[in-house]
This record gives sequence, structure tokens and C-alpha cells, in this order.
Amino acid sequence: MAVTPITASTLMPLRGDKRWAYLTRARSIRVATLNEDGSIYLTPLWHVVHEKKVYIPFDAGSRHAANAAAGRTLSALVDDGEEYATVHGVRITGTLRAVADPELLDVLAGLVFEKYFHVGHVRGELPGVRRGGRADVPRAGPGEDDRLGHAGGHHARHARVARPAGARRGPARMSAGPYTPMKVLVAGESWIKHTIHMKGFDQFHTTEYEEGAGVFLDAMAASGFALTYVRAHEISARFPRTAAELEAFDVVVLSDIGSNSFLLPDETFLRSERSTNRLAELAAWTRRGGGLVMIGGYMSFSGIDGRARYGMSPLAPVLPVRVLDHDDRMEVPEGLKPEVVAPGHPVLGGTPAEWPLLLGYNRVVAREGAEVVARAGTDPLLVVGEAEAGRAVAFTSDLAPHWAPPEFIGWPCYRQLWASILTWAAAAGPRRDDPWPPAADRP
Repeated sequence: MAVTPITASTLMPLRGDKRWAYLTRARSIRVATLNEDGSIYLTPLWHVVHEKKVYIPFDAGSRHAANAAAGRTLSALVDDGEEYATVHGVRITGTLRAVADPELLDVLAGLVFEKYFHVGHVRGELPGVRRGGRADVPRAGPGEDDRLGHAGGHHARHARVARPAGARRGPARMSAGPYTPMKVLVAGESWIKHTIHMKGFDQFHTTEYEEGAGVFLDAMAASGFALTYVRAHEISARFPRTAAELEAFDVVVLSDIGSNSFLLPDETFLRSERSTNRLAELAAWTRRGGGLVMIGGYMSFSGIDGRARYGMSPLAPVLPVRVLDHDDRMEVPEGLKPEVVAPGHPVLGGTPAEWPLLLGYNRVVAREGAEVVARAGTDPLLVVGEAEAGRAVAFTSDLAPHWAPPEFIGWPCYRQLWASILTWAAAAGPRRDDPWPPAADRP
């Protein structure tokens, strides 16, 4: 009997609008062209999608451009997935064409800025990146037509991908040194629900897994941050154990995940073995120059019934707020109006002082020397502070429901606010020299 392997691409092939949505969301495209000696030149690059065409900004003097000018074809791949069953993507073959329409070039520049930068972005003020949402990028031209290949092995015979008409470099290589995105570790914002259904004499159980950080993660990825997401149940296995592992990141975000998840790893709770105190390591990393952000929730700060317990943890001294020793939740079902008391603070990134309503927060007390940037009534809502060489931020409401209602999640400045918070926290943090995008498309 013949067996057909099942993958994401065979189960749900990417066709039509779904394909274009996937290409639009993707952060990079792998481009391959043929060198004069017959070898393949393969690099990951940025790309944007406009009116069902793909545009790739790169140097007109680059090897890809030279190969295209010689009439050699291009192959490209946008793909995702780690396991065999989840691997999917879109393959492209064709040739490169340039664009010279000034109006289109301006639109493309804006799309590049909006996808990989934002106003107030740590790299958004570099020479060549214009303020107000437009980036001075190399000019890329008409992209693939609607015959782009399906996922999982299909491809188009005549797809067209742009090459630039100018020789200016893009934002990735405008600075004196290599471009390095801020690397952010996000932990928490996931949970498992086990429900008992009672129906008269009978009962049954159901279990559901849910995540709450989707909008936040998508927004931060779109702002150019390199994200690592550790779900609540993955803390024991995946959260950094050592200083060296933490040094891989500029910012660590803890959101709705209690201290016990860090203090009781499997080896200690299940096998009574000694283990690293991860919160002590995180506090030491922050003092050395890391950026720490704690976001509110039922398992943040003190939390529901006091179970988050951060006030008794090694992390407490580096937080810019003092954590209460009891249930600190402030439920405001009628909605609370945040008050921005320091509208010019750089942590806000120029976002307006008028915020949408929130539905609750964790009550804390600002530490001496910390700065309260926004309040919920008389209580701190957004607090920033220094922790020796590092920085710490406390946002005492949520990044997702229920305290952050749809009006806040859908706020046009949601992405800019959080990107600015992460950028501010990372300003004193470590910087690495590995370039991103990689030094890929250089002659």
C-alpha cells in the first residue's frame, strides 16, 4: 500500500489570498542566483509585498544584481516550520526586473520601514531612514505575478522578482557597523484549561491550550525585534539557566508567569536535585546591563491570591516597583483611563498621551529613584528605573485580554508603544556584532 506523507503543505496548501498573506507576513526570503562559474549564490534578504507582487531591496552592485544583469534566472524560497509535518512555504523561480516609478518607489520605501522599523526604532534614526514612516532604501522593482508557486514543492515558471535601479544601500547596512536587531526573550502568556462538563447524571472533561501573546509577538516581530518565545510550560526546559545563555538577549520580558515556574524546575521539584536559581541569574544579568520588562497579569508581581510571589524572589530588588505581599489585582470592569504623567519620556516613543481604557492592573509602589511615566488613578501603571548598569520596566496592566481589551489591542499605537518600551529597556543592554540581515548581498 502506498503511503503519502502528510505535511502542512499537503494538508492545507497555500493558495490564492492565503498564499499572499503568508508572503506578506514572512520576515525574510531566501534568494539564489547563478554565478558566472556555475556556483549558486544563496542569501537571506528582506522583502515586501505590494499589490500581489514581491519586492526585494538590495544593492545594484551586488552579486545578485550582476547575475541578474547577465540574464541568469533566480530561485527563491519563503518557508517556515521546524518539524517535518509543519514545514511549509512558497517556492519562486523567474527573472529579476527593475522599477523606476518614483511614486511606487516611495510606497515601497514606506512598506520596508513599516515592516522592519518603526518611528522611534533604535535603528530608525540612522542616516537614510526618514522619520515619519518612510525609509530611504534601495529601489526594488516589480515582483512576482500571481503565478507564485504553492507550498510544498510546487513553483511558478515565470515569476518575476525585482532588482533595484539605484546603488544605495538599505537600512540594514546604513550604520558604520553591522546591523543587529535587538534580541528579546518573551516568557509566559500561555495556559492550559481543564474543564469539567456536568450534564445531569453524566460528566466529561476537556482540555484546551491557549496563548495570549499572539498580537504582541506579531507586532514586535513586525518592528524588527528578533524574538524567542518561551511558553509557560516550557520554562523548566527552555528558559536560560546561566549568565552565558542570558547574554544572548538584550531584553527579557516576563508576562503573566509566576516565580514558582522559575524557582521549581523539574530537577528540583520532581527529583530533589540542586539547580540554578534562574531569577537570581536574571537579576544579576539585569545589573550587568540587561533590559528587564515585567508586564502585569494574574501571575505577575504579587498576582492572584499572592501566588506570583515576585516580592519574595531574587528578582524583587531590580524591579522599579515594590511588590505587595498580598493579592495585588485591581479589577476595574467599568474601565480605567490611564494618565500619562511624563508624555515626553523616551520609553513612550512619541506615542500620544491619550490611551484606550484598560480593565485592570496589579497594584504596586514605585521605588525611590524610579520614574512613574503613567498612572492608573493614583497607582503606578508604567514605571521605569535603572538597575546598576541595566534598566527595568514595570507595566502593571496587561498586553492581552482580559485587562487589555480589544480597544487597547487594536489601538494604532499599540505596536509603537511596546516597541518603544523594549527599545528603552535595551538601551543599556549588551550588543553583539553578528550582523542582521547577514552580510549576505555584498559584491
